[in-house]
Amino acid sequence: MEPTFRVGEWLVSSRLNRVEGNGRVVRLEPKVMQVLVCLAERPGEVVSKEELLRRVWADTFVTDEVLTRAISELRRALEDDARQPRVIETVQRGGYRLIAPREASLPAGGRAPRSRKVLLAAGAALLIFAASAGVLWLRKSPAGETRSPHSVAVLPLQNTSGAKELDFLRLGLADDIATTLSYFPSLSLRPLATTSRYAGPEINLQKAAEEMRVADIVTGHFAADHGEVTVTLEAVDAPGNRVLWRETFQGSARDLSSLQQNITAGIHHGLIAALGISPQASGSAQGTRNEEAYELYLRAASNGSSFDRESILLLERAVALDRGYAAAWARLGHYYYYQSGSSATGGESARLNAKAALQRAVALDPEQVQAAADLINMEEEEGELNRAYDETSSLLRRRPNSAAVHLVNAYVLWYPGLLDEAAGECEKARSLDAGTVDLASCGHVFVAQGRYDRARDYFQLEAGTEYERGSQVEILLRQGKQEAALNSLRSLESGAFYFSNGRALLEPCLQHRPPAQIAAGAQPTFVALMADDDSYSKYVLSAWNSLCNQPDLSVRALRRAIEQNYCAYPQMETDPLMENVRKLPEYAELRAAGIACQNRFLEHRKQKDRG
Repeated sequence: MEPTFRVGEWLVSSRLNRVEGNGRVVRLEPKVMQVLVCLAERPGEVVSKEELLRRVWADTFVTDEVLTRAISELRRALEDDARQPRVIETVQRGGYRLIAPREASLPAGGRAPRSRKVLLAAGAALLIFAASAGVLWLRKSPAGETRSPHSVAVLPLQNTSGAKELDFLRLGLADDIATTLSYFPSLSLRPLATTSRYAGPEINLQKAAEEMRVADIVTGHFAADHGEVTVTLEAVDAPGNRVLWRETFQGSARDLSSLQQNITAGIHHGLIAALGISPQASGSAQGTRNEEAYELYLRAASNGSSFDRESILLLERAVALDRGYAAAWARLGHYYYYQSGSSATGGESARLNAKAALQRAVALDPEQVQAAADLINMEEEEGELNRAYDETSSLLRRRPNSAAVHLVNAYVLWYPGLLDEAAGECEKARSLDAGTVDLASCGHVFVAQGRYDRARDYFQLEAGTEYERGSQVEILLRQGKQEAALNSLRSLESGAFYFSNGRALLEPCLQHRPPAQIAAGAQPTFVALMADDDSYSKYVLSAWNSLCNQPDLSVRALRRAIEQNYCAYPQMETDPLMENVRKLPEYAELRAAGIACQNRFLEHRKQKDRG
């Protein structure tokens, strides 16, 4: 079992014996956590009492009563009811079964805290293949956030036939339906890793819609009989509690691509009109008529936010069978991209593969918005700001009301130091759709401005995750709250960015240990982040070393950040962590280099906009 995973709405940290959800953090006894882990290893299956006792209390003689108390403790922690269970079901004379959906957490990468890869690895786990598009008009949610009436969530389908060999269709088909809908610019789609939390048959659609900030939900079920698959879909106006559309589709289990074509036709000819949106699509998904390639794609999609080797192998086989399968290239490139954040899972090789796959996807289908956004992020991280700006401008012309594209534009403006414009793009994205994936990462733009309260507003979009807690470290450090920053740092799990990359330096620094101990911790941190391909990592590294009185390392990291086009100006002028660097004789040269970096971008933008 991975050390961090989700059970329904709860984030489980098995190594820390902790569960989090609904604004609560609950500590469990180690044996109680072991029971939960045993159940989570086989979700949906009955685990006998004998097996649980044998595995958890292997070296101790205990009675069934001990296990019963452990289950009761789990139910209290997870707010479950034995009479109407949503998480753990008691099976008479059998044992216990985990009925809440279990979702794997992502392995941590080596990305800087801004990066989408780190936001995912830190616990947000938000895959964005159903790319967010624009909206037509807005209304206010009860929480005060804006919400589009044309925001849609496609929930996992229910397998009503019990044909376990087709269980991959639950998530796979839902993801494919969302991808088809993403070609309508007047829709905003929630990603699969968000919607997959609402996988049970007894989901409260009104509550789910409110939590996901959507107006409409697409749900359904499928059954298999004698080689035929029957899928029934319906669209529900969740706040109004009414069905807008329902249709049934059939196809062969041996050729699921024919079923997909029927569903796509039904979406275009029925669902879109029922949602009351413009029937104008920006294009059509470049699918495949190769039934084996399509099934491989669905199986990879059914793994949700798991970027494991198995999913990549499935997609590699799919594109080998159909070299023109744009959606498979896009997903494969996305997986490579997120794996490239760690040398353990791919490193530079994965990054090169990601670029090739994403470029292929966009060449086959220019409306693969997420593939285009991934490419822009890679270019920006590598310092290719001019190219990133050009491609973002093209995306904005095609999707002017896309919250996701405005978010990408915020990143592109942030790196050359246009902080006010970047912040404006973040606010634009939030006003269009407060549920936009990765929106929390805008908090780092506001940190760069020194607007810490607004930064917290964004980080709290991922409240309770390692990403949010780690990001708070940056604010606390800049506010001079070193003891609080140290406590936050220590509370993080080993996979979090600040734990794995910064703790060796920051912990002895914040404890005011002898200079030799701080210097010893600075070296591994310096080596790790200087090797990272993201130029912002070097700025983070420079700020940490400045705070910890490591001037030589700070200057070297800041110079490298600027050389790689994280211009760092005017951030370096006002950042409290850079106070020691500003006292150095080298600072004037670094400041001038940062201004020159920014001016080069501005000159390119002027020429591009003029042309």
